[in-house]
Amino acid sequence: MANLKRAEAPQAPAIDLGKYFPMPVGFPDLGAFAEMQRRNMEAMTAATQIVTQGMQAILRRQSELMRQAMDQYQILLSAAPDGSPEDKLTQQIDILKAAFEKNVAGSRELSDIASKVTSEAVDVLSGRYVESLDEIKTVLPGKAA
Repeated sequence: MANLKRAEAPQAPAIDLGKYFPMPVGFPDLGAFAEMQRRNMEAMTAATQIVTQGMQAILRRQSELMRQAMDQYQILLSAAPDGSPEDKLTQQIDILKAAFEKNVAGSRELSDIASKVTSEAVDVLSGRYVESLDEIKTVLPGKAA
């Protein structure tokens, strides 16, 4: 086999990134930075738990509302009062009206739960965001905690 020489790749000129991205002199307090990130993760975990529990509550309530709606539907189907067709229609309309009002109330309830959950999760995250902005100042070089 013949000796094959590899062609050397041309070297890119060195770029002084500091010229384009000036950084403060020294290093940030890495321990404080790690602690700050730990608290960020705790806030994310707390917000996730709030949302998860809220979604579970919404799904449970939604299931109850669906079961109630199906019961109302069965009542509507089985409603066969004695009397004229007008009487039957009037009774079915009353049942439909009551079911509709109950469904609207259930939808409002689900919306209120979702709104409360969202508000609680946002409060946790926004509170942590504001805290972390203050903490960033303390991890910069030359700053005291």
